[in-house]
Amino acid sequence: IIIVSVRRLGAQAIATVSDNGPGIPEEQASKVFEPFFSTKPPGLGTGLGLSICRSIVETFGGRIEVTSVPGHTEFRVQLPAIDETAPLSAATQAFQSELPETLRGRLLIVDDESSVATMLGRIFETQYSIAICTSAEDALTELSSREFDVILCDVMMPGMNGMALYDELQHQAPQARERIVFMTGGALLPEVDEFLSRVGRPRVEKPFDLPKLHSLLLQVVTGEPLSDL
Repeated sequence: IIIVSVRRLGAQAIATVSDNGPGIPEEQASKVFEPFFSTKPPGLGTGLGLSICRSIVETFGGRIEVTSVPGHTEFRVQLPAIDETAPLSAATQAFQSELPETLRGRLLIVDDESSVATMLGRIFETQYSIAICTSAEDALTELSSREFDVILCDVMMPGMNGMALYDELQHQAPQARERIVFMTGGALLPEVDEFLSRVGRPRVEKPFDLPKLHSLLLQVVTGEPLSDL
């Protein structure tokens, strides 16, 4: 059973998600928010989902924590409650204003981690018309029939990776290559580092600094000088 609750406590908004499953071993519970920590077999996940969640929550001045015992695990998110008389933070201003559909840019997110892709889509849906692909092969199909203002693409994916996608676009949709922002995680393999240096496309590292990622996507859409995060 999964239970979700939201309440206000003074100046804080508290959201909890709990279940009655077997729990998380103590030695793992202390690591679940660390980048690349995963209990899944190799090739099934990168261990970045909760790390990215923490980055998002902290961007908005909150915190996330977990408590777990056999039979009960609870994730607790604490965020500053909205004060309509107070000035908005820079992070909140960046994501709160919703543009009309006709003014939104078109953002394609390519990431084999569906939870990460969905999370990014929800973050940027007020500013962009979102399309999500969980494989480079699906992205090729999408790009063969539609144009996007910016493409946020993971480098390392099973099957065709982001590097192979970039090379294939030379034949299918060369203009799309000038719209790509690559996502990377942690230490890069030498061939990945060489590729990114060679193609000169901007890259962002997981977990993200969301306001800076927002700024970089705008740079691509508007044609401003680019910078890595």
